This record gives sequence, C-alpha cells and structure tokens, in this order.
Amino acid sequence: MALQIAEPYFRVAEFPDGTPFIFIERREGDELQLFKNGTDFRLPVGSTMEQAQAIADYLNANIDRIAENT
Repeated sequence: MALQIAEPYFRVAEFPDGTPFIFIERREGDELQLFKNGTDFRLPVGSTMEQAQAIADYLNANIDRIAENT
C-alpha cells in the first residue's frame, strides 16, 4: 500500500437551478481517487451562495492535506 497526499481546494459552484454546492479539487500533490471521481458536498436545502462560500473558506483554511491509501 502506498500513501498518496494532496492539498485540496474547496470551491463553490451551483446547479442549474441555483442551488449551491462545494466542489473539491486538487491544488497540488498526488492525484487522489477522490479528485478523479469529481467529489462534491451537497448543502442543506435553502443554503445560500454566501453560506456555501463561508463553508468553503473555512474548509480551505482548516484542511491542509488529504491522505489516501492506494
């Protein structure tokens, strides 16, 4: 097993109906399966773009690396 490590970037996007969600991308480091799969985080119904951005900002400030065993 090999340990893969990458720095994530969380960005806000929206569905065609305007519903915001948070998408995770690789900023640098290894290409984890998490990024290859196009992972996103669905927020509670009624969340605003401002709330989504605040969550993404918090995640970007507080999650430094993601590790994955391959």
